[in-house]
Amino acid sequence: MAKNFQVDNSDAFSHIPDEELYIFPSDSEDAAFGGSVRIVDSTTFKVSTKIAAAEVTVEPGAIRYRTYIQLDINLETLARYVPTAMGHYVENTGNATLRFLELFNTDRFQDISLNQWLALTPPHLVKAHLQLDDETIAGLSKKKPVVVGLIRH
Repeated sequence: MAKNFQVDNSDAFSHIPDEELYIFPSDSEDAAFGGSVRIVDSTTFKVSTKIAAAEVTVEPGAIRYRTYIQLDINLETLARYVPTAMGHYVENTGNATLRFLELFNTDRFQDISLNQWLALTPPHLVKAHLQLDDETIAGLSKKKPVVVGLIRH
């Protein structure tokens, strides 16, 4: 997780609760680097009404968070695929650039970044739910990283 959120402190996420906190004590306040993704869908190719695709490159040691994939085709090098229930990442474990295609049975490509999602969530909510410290929360990226590279020092 430290690699995904680009933090040096590997213990920052070690105390995340094992169970969801639907009701919890908290103050109520109102409140590509590492690779590339090239997308073809109905927004860039109008006749593509039933399929969307992304050509993804992931540099050695980098990871890509993935949403639901209809079909995945690894074009070259070694990778570790983490199942959906475990965060759904692909990590390049090889020494060369990983290239693969993500194919979806839809007209529009969509993905999310957990890093960006948490960065755009009010900090007091992230802190209350995940018990992260202020430094870790401040280090989250409000800009969506499509591929996450090695931790920057």
